[in-house]
Amino acid sequence: MGAIATSCANRQTAQPDTTQSDATQPKVADTSTLTWDDILAQAKGTTVNWAMWGGSDNTNAYADEWVAGQLKSQYGVTLNRVPINDTVEAVNKVVGEVQAGLKTGGSIDLIWINGENFRTMKQGNLLYGPFTDKLPAMAAYNLENPAVLSDFGLPIDGYEAPYTGSYYLMVRDTAKVAEPPANFKALLTWAKANPGRFTYV
Repeated sequence: MGAIATSCANRQTAQPDTTQSDATQPKVADTSTLTWDDILAQAKGTTVNWAMWGGSDNTNAYADEWVAGQLKSQYGVTLNRVPINDTVEAVNKVVGEVQAGLKTGGSIDLIWINGENFRTMKQGNLLYGPFTDKLPAMAAYNLENPAVLSDFGLPIDGYEAPYTGSYYLMVRDTAKVAEPPANFKALLTWAKANPGRFTYV
C-alpha cells in the first residue's frame, strides 16, 4: 500500500470556479527545482484532501488526530480526511474530474492506494510526480527492495510513497505438517495435494 498525489490535485483551501481561465486556476506546484523547505513553505496554510479507506475507527482516529495534528502544528497544513469504502471511489472521482477537463483544483490531493488502483492511475497518467525523491523519509527505505520499487508488478518510478504494508502469516501444527511450504508456489502445490487441510481468513 502506498500514498500517491493526483494530477489534478487541489493546492488551495478554497475550491476554484472551474469556469475560470487557466491563468486564474491554482497551479500544481512544480517540485522539480524546489528543496524540501521550499515545498513546506508553499504548503503552509493549505488544506490537503486525503482519500482513504474509512472502515477502521482506529485508523480514522490516527489520521484525524495524530496525522492531522502533526501536519497542523509542524507545517501549518490542514488535513481533510475523505473517507471512502473502496479505493476505486477515489480513482473514479479523479478520472471523472480529468475527463471533465479539470487539470488543477481537483477534490482529491492524496490517496491511500493499493496496487491495482495505482496501476490504473499510473497507466492513465493521473498521478502527480515523480515526487518521492523530495521526501526526506525515503532515506529510511531500502531503495533496492523490490517492494519499494514496484506495486502490483508496475515500477513506481517516484509516483508512490510507501505508506503501509501487508504481511502473510502462516500458522501450522508441527505435529501434522513437519515442513511448511517455503513459498506461494509450494503452498499451492501442498494445498492441492492435501485437500481440506489448508484454510485462511
